[in-house]
Amino acid sequence: ACTRATQHLVVFFLRPPGYRRMAGVSRATVCLLDALRDALPPPPAGEAGAVRLRAADGASFPLQRAAAVQSDYLRDWIQDTDPAEGAEMPISNFGGPLVGCAAVLAEALADAVQPVARRRQACERALAAQPLAEVAALVPVAVFLGHAELLALLQRAVAGTLAGLTTPA
Repeated sequence: ACTRATQHLVVFFLRPPGYRRMAGVSRATVCLLDALRDALPPPPAGEAGAVRLRAADGASFPLQRAAAVQSDYLRDWIQDTDPAEGAEMPISNFGGPLVGCAAVLAEALADAVQPVARRRQACERALAAQPLAEVAALVPVAVFLGHAELLALLQRAVAGTLAGLTTPA
């Protein structure tokens, strides 16, 4: 569960100095980021070639190269620029928590230690416990990044939640 203290800590660390308020980011989105970090295994440490995603509000999130190349947008950027370790890719269309959630999910999907089915199940379980609006808010991020597996995961999560909300006629 996301407590008020956790919300304040996450918001404090995600916002750049002087930033008064995270515009357009709900507390539930900050809680979603916190919940995904808790529910999914951490990315493997020390992989060479990690890049960072910088959100519109200045928040920056690490992403291992194996996860980044699953995104059409990031793969093209990596191929065109051959970024140094820790280079930042601006994702100026979305706020920090949304970019952070996409990064956490992309890393979990790219985790080579676990079988593909187990990775997907872990992500689906983590998303199933979250509010529909917050999961749906991640869909445009996946579309922007061109991450087909992440988009499919989010679409299944949204469709599954909607299917559970419908009642037979």
